[in-house]
Amino acid sequence: MGTFVTRSTFESFPPTVMQRCQHLLLDTIGVGAAGMGDPVYGVLNRWLDHVGTGEAAVYGGRRLNSHDAAYVNGTLMHVLEFDDMRWPGHGSSSVAPAVLGAAQATGASGRQLLLSFAVGLEVFGSMPKHKGPKQNPQFHSTSVYAVLAAALAAAKALDLAPDACASAAALGCESGAGFTASFGSMALGMHAGHAAAAGVHAAELARAGATPNHSSLDGTDGYDAAYFNGSFDWPGFTQSLGRPFVMEKAGPSIRQYAAAGATHKAIAGLIKIMREQHLSSADITTVEVHIHPLVVKMLRFDWPADRYQAKLSMAFNMAATLLGWPPDPSLSEAEPFDRADFLAAREQIEVHTDRPVYDDGAQVIVHATNGAHFVEDIDVLHGSPADPLSVDEVTAKFRRCTDGVVPPAVSDRMCAAVLSLENDDDGSFWPVWDEFTRSAVRR
Repeated sequence: MGTFVTRSTFESFPPTVMQRCQHLLLDTIGVGAAGMGDPVYGVLNRWLDHVGTGEAAVYGGRRLNSHDAAYVNGTLMHVLEFDDMRWPGHGSSSVAPAVLGAAQATGASGRQLLLSFAVGLEVFGSMPKHKGPKQNPQFHSTSVYAVLAAALAAAKALDLAPDACASAAALGCESGAGFTASFGSMALGMHAGHAAAAGVHAAELARAGATPNHSSLDGTDGYDAAYFNGSFDWPGFTQSLGRPFVMEKAGPSIRQYAAAGATHKAIAGLIKIMREQHLSSADITTVEVHIHPLVVKMLRFDWPADRYQAKLSMAFNMAATLLGWPPDPSLSEAEPFDRADFLAAREQIEVHTDRPVYDDGAQVIVHATNGAHFVEDIDVLHGSPADPLSVDEVTAKFRRCTDGVVPPAVSDRMCAAVLSLENDDDGSFWPVWDEFTRSAVRR
């Protein structure tokens, strides 16, 4: 792993992968700005009243040490469930804050920032192919993979030598991972922040000379044993990095809806039927959603009691879509769980756990008041690697996230800066990042 990290250059990554990383970084930065509207932002600010200052910027204008900055920014980037998804979790909201914190503290170039981000995503996305069949389900996969990916991404941002990169990986994996018990709570958003902070902290400790037991990764009583029951194929993983690059054909999906990934195909299916058939909620008697029983482990709330549970409720997100509110940050701010129109729409939604094949799919059947019925089963989500968003669509989502949070002119400068990182050899990105975070205000 250390060799892959240190030998990686901008030129060693395919241009299409680096372009995809630019889109993911821009999307994640925008989602973090939108996250300032969540109550967790107030919690973080009260906590920060007791934390020292540093060189790394966070949303709202404070400057912290690099690992605390990674924690704050990562939490805001993940708390809305609007960051990227589906490969094996939410890589960008863990890796992006780690490299932003570490790279700003050292004054790295924008080109080095983007390369470090790409290295972290390559590690994150390559791990699932080698994990074996025995991953412990009580751990959130995002956190499990991200403590390693964020540590190596931060090590690249700090330009560590191979041995120090290996130490950073071992130290990062000492930091633990989030539990799935936190799904549907404020703590879920903190999983990305924790992984990002752990990664930066590990890389900084390795740079300072910390010498962990490297067998804590693959030994019988370490990371592999705890999370994968000893089934992880470490030689296969390390040899596969960049051969080929995982994001040449795979990678995360950029979310169009601020909800758990398992709801997205159902939401898209209902939107498609209503649009093509020119239906409103008044024209519909029942919406059937058919999912696999195991999906309910993620979508564990029949009807939510708060905004965090709402992200993981199929019935709520389908009711919102039926009423013309496909889930986005504004839906969380409205918190309409007890509104009469939402409760009425809830009665129109039927969730059936009878899908025979386990995947993230959902069949949607809409029954109209005139007796007609319409069936949709979305195979490929728009925003996924098989049907990616265009740069204009990524930019439009970014502006939607920053609208009312960051002045439009500042938002435009951030777009331009991220989409031209390959040309930044002198760190010209950082004044733009400082301006963006400083001008961001809670809605």
